[in-house]
Amino acid sequence: MKLIEPKILYKDIIINNSNIDDFLHTKHAGAYCYDTNTIVLYNYIISDDVSDPAKAAEAKDVAQYTLETRPSTIVHEMRHWHNRTIVPRFQDFCLMNYYQEVSLMCLDEISAITADILYTTPKYKELGVCQATVICSMLEATDRFKDYCIEEYVTRFLGSISSGYHLDVQAMTPNKAYAYLQQLQREYEHAPQKLFDKHFQDAVKGYFTFDGYCVLDDKISANAQDAWKLVQQNFAQIKQKSIADTHNMINTMLKSDIFQKRM
Repeated sequence: MKLIEPKILYKDIIINNSNIDDFLHTKHAGAYCYDTNTIVLYNYIISDDVSDPAKAAEAKDVAQYTLETRPSTIVHEMRHWHNRTIVPRFQDFCLMNYYQEVSLMCLDEISAITADILYTTPKYKELGVCQATVICSMLEATDRFKDYCIEEYVTRFLGSISSGYHLDVQAMTPNKAYAYLQQLQREYEHAPQKLFDKHFQDAVKGYFTFDGYCVLDDKISANAQDAWKLVQQNFAQIKQKSIADTHNMINTMLKSDIFQKRM
């Protein structure tokens, strides 16, 4: 079912002594909400009661930057919406294959960063969507994700799965879920390519299709080979991190009470 284009809503948030540390740590400019099909854009108002002048000054700068970069935020969040038209719900699409689920979450974020760079960088806007601009945007996006975001996002994604996996187990039944997770762990060790099916590969192509153009289906030109190799290396490092952490999470699940009670 095709999603209707999301509504854009604006939300005022007061920053004071009680939440300024969290604000300076997270700095969210907006969010796409699947359940309501809305993009929420945040307006930050810095309260006069912030006691630390340095924190207050930094918060005001962040609030101003959030306003100035609002077009980029909209492009970023609209890409998340676009990707949900391809994979409406990660957990339903992946059917308890947490390797695919975490990887898709990472790729969804990289896709949104790529779209932001591709559609808002002046020189790329001038050239339009083509192999060179897409590869350059993907390189910058994967660099940014790998160097600055990966720990935060993978931790968040694993936490989301860990907090709700008992519902997956109940839906599948503990015995079947336990056997399936064991199978995934064996594939991770002996045949990791089997962890990712055709539906996953098709979703990835959709995530990285911009204005009908997908670089993954294109022959890379000689001039773009070096940049494309760097993109591939970045993706490989991100994949290695995400599936290794997923492997550890599943091992912890297999030792949990929800499965031990099945014995």
